[in-house]
Parts: sequence; structure tokens; C-alpha cells
Amino acid sequence: MEKLFKTWGSWASTQFPNQTTVGKVNHLSKEVAELKESIEKGKIDIVEIADCFGLLFSICDIEKIDYLSLKKAIEDKLIINKNRDWPKTPESDGSYLHIKSK
Repeated sequence: MEKLFKTWGSWASTQFPNQTTVGKVNHLSKEVAELKESIEKGKIDIVEIADCFGLLFSICDIEKIDYLSLKKAIEDKLIINKNRDWPKTPESDGSYLHIKSK
């Protein structure tokens, strides 16, 4: 995965040298919408998931976030999430939001 992370970031920065982080996030929101649309049609499109990962890798490249730092942040966030309280039922839109501490 680390090699793919670096290769994608390098390709994207060469292919789109003037794209900003905000531009990447705007593009990501469009790809997430396409992913949601594929799910709502009853057939998840794995290529849309790949697009989302690629854009996230590109954002890391622009922001100079290396693979090991991202991996550590993901691991740390998982620990945080495991220690949070979560509701038993989802929100009206199907999402789950952790219960805020008082």
C-alpha cells in the first residue's frame, strides 16, 4: 500500500501541478457523491472507492503527509473510536455519530 500511496501522489502532482488541496477536496466530494449514487442503485462501484482513496493520497502528497504518518494517524483514530460511546441506532440518514462527552 505504501508504494501505491507514493506512486499515486507522484502521478497526481505531475498530472495536475496546479491543483490545490481545496480543489482535491472538492473533487473528492464529487467522487463520494458518485459512490453514494452507485450504492443507491444497488451495485457498489469499487472504482469509485479507488477514486476516493486516490484523491486522499493526492491530498497527502500536496500537504507533505507521508505514508507512515498517515498510517499512525489512522491507527490512533481507531483507538479513539474504540474508546468512544456510540448510539445503538443510527441517525435518520443512516450515519452513526459518537456520543459527545459532557
